[in-house]
Order: sequence, then C-alpha cells, then structure tokens
Amino acid sequence: MLDDAEAANRNSVAINYANLVLGEKETLAFEDKESGKKHSITAKAIVNATGAWVDLTSAQLPGSSVKSESMVEGTKGSHLIIDNAKLRDALGGHMIYFENADGRVCILFPYLSNVLVGATDIRVETPCRTRCEDEEKEYILNSLENVFPDIEIAPSQIVFSYSGIRPLPKSDQAFTGRISRSHFVKRLDGPVPQFCMIGGKWTTFRAFAEQATNDVLQELGKSRSCQTLNMPIGGGSNFPTDSGEWISDTCAKFDITPERAQHLLDHYGANAHRVLTACDEKGPKKPLAPNCPYTISEIAYLVRSERMVHLPDLVLRRTALAITGQVSAKLITDVADIAAKELGWKPARKKREIASLTAELEEYYGVCSQTLKNRSK
Repeated sequence: MLDDAEAANRNSVAINYANLVLGEKETLAFEDKESGKKHSITAKAIVNATGAWVDLTSAQLPGSSVKSESMVEGTKGSHLIIDNAKLRDALGGHMIYFENADGRVCILFPYLSNVLVGATDIRVETPCRTRCEDEEKEYILNSLENVFPDIEIAPSQIVFSYSGIRPLPKSDQAFTGRISRSHFVKRLDGPVPQFCMIGGKWTTFRAFAEQATNDVLQELGKSRSCQTLNMPIGGGSNFPTDSGEWISDTCAKFDITPERAQHLLDHYGANAHRVLTACDEKGPKKPLAPNCPYTISEIAYLVRSERMVHLPDLVLRRTALAITGQVSAKLITDVADIAAKELGWKPARKKREIASLTAELEEYYGVCSQTLKNRSK
C-alpha cells in the first residue's frame, strides 16, 4: 500500500520510525527516532488515524486548547494461533463464528497451516501496547470446548498470541459486544483542522480511508485524482486467474518447486516474478531453515526492499516467521546475520537487535526465550 501510494503521488512520502511533535510556537515537526533530528513542517490539514490513541494524539496537536469530548473508547481483543491438526482438519477449510457463554461472538478459521481463534473484548480506559494475558488464553481455549468438545486442545499448542485495541466510538453500552463497530470522521477546528478517524477495522479500512480523504479534499478545495474502490493493491494487480497454470509456468521459468511457487504467489501475488528475479535464485535454493518456505536470498531481498529498520520489522511484520510458530533462537540469529550483511550492522548492533526481538516476542506475543531455544533443537 505504501508503494502504491507513493507511486500514485510522487510528492508523497511514507516516513518510518518518526513522531509528529510540536515545534516552537505550536508549529509542527517530525522527529526522526533513529537520528533524533527534528524537521519543521507545515500542514493545511491533519488526518488523525491513530486508532485507540485518537484522543491522546488530538490533545497534543496544534489547537489542542479547543476542547473536544472523548471520541474513542477502546476494547482489547486478543487472539491465539494454535497448532492442532485435529482442530484444523475439523474446520475443513471453513471459518466459524460462534457465541460464547457470555454472549461475545468469537471466531476461528484455518490460518497458514494452523488455526487462528479469538477474541476477547475487554474495555480499556487508557490505550497502551497490549498482550494476551493468561486469563484471556483460558477464556479462548474454554470457548473452543463448546464448539469442538471432542478435540483436546492443550495450552502448549499455542504457538503465538497477539493483542490489540479496537478504536470503538465512545458509547454508554455496558456490554462491550454491543458497542458499534461502525466508523465516521470527525472534524476538529483549529489552526490546522484535524480529521479524526473514529472506529473502523481491517475489513473496512479501504472504504474508511477514502471517506476520510474525501473530507480532506473538500477542505482543501481539491478534486480526487485516484479512485480506490476497485483498485487492486500491490500483488493483487494482475493476479493470475488460473493459479495452477501460473505455478506450472513459474516452476519452468525459474526452476523452482510447486511448493515454493505457491508460497511466492500467496505472499507476493503478481509481484512474485519480480521477487524471484531480484533474489537471483540460480542453482540450489537454500531454505532459511528446514521446512521453511522462505529462502536465504528471499530474506535478503526483503531486508533491502521492505523498508526494514529493525529486526522485529522483518520477523514480526514483513514475514510470517513469527505468527506461524517457525521462529526460533537459531532462526533469529540467521535472519540477523542476513540483515547485518545487507544493512552493514556491526556486531554490537546485531546483538542488540537479537535481544530486542527476543524480548518483544516474550513480552507481547507469548513466545518465551526457552521456547525459542527448544524450537532450535
């Protein structure tokens, strides 16, 4: 999406690891988190798309003296990734929605050879980074007993967990499940008008984004130059209509296995050939680890091309290495070696990156250092 946005408007730029801050006399600046440098900027409008943090962000921007009632009331949702073959096979490729004993609607479906199940719905007073707590894991596992009472699911089969905060509209509903999942844009007056995006979710983000930008375009007196309603994103553009034929042709052209071709199609869509060409996989294709669909050259390509700054960027967000339960202590070291070579990291930097990722996996994703060591055996 970032690549597509920059391509659509050559004057746009996506800035990673940066904070929007106030400069002198309530002017705006962005701070480069890596260098610590600040750069003054001007704006005619600001889109506040910070989710559960919308209210906190709004209060820190120019014109914060203009008081606004609380707009967002977050609820925490946690999910589990479970490696249980019987459960996965029982789903038969289907997604299941069901009501738990407390009335909360839960969901489970096959996901990257495992099963994804969730979620909790816990009111959050102050937004912060979250993790799936033990009581939430128990809640989710107990919910599965009502759906598949004959399938035993052990906590040890949880290979990954994650949690986030839904940016729901402020509501007086006592039961969180009844809070509206709708979305809307609220304009706040000020020296620089703010357009606050309230609500919204992954399944509606494209429509919500177009709605917000329509409001901004009207504010600026400009017309839309790019319609996004039916726009394919990234590798979705020119996606093959016959995947079987595409896989056969790709195997013949690049001398790879059908399994590798399928992995590339799943991850990169129509951009898969570009990835293969950039990887320059001539001769033996060395996997990153046994039974891992990623190759060493593919990881190197992602380091170079996917705006990576720190090791968690790659392992947690640019690949499925962590969420599928493949990540191990050895794999982390191997990926860090590749990143260090591509980005010129010195040994001390590489050591810090490994330590940071290991700590993040334990703190927020339920994958402790002992688990990482066990997976390396």
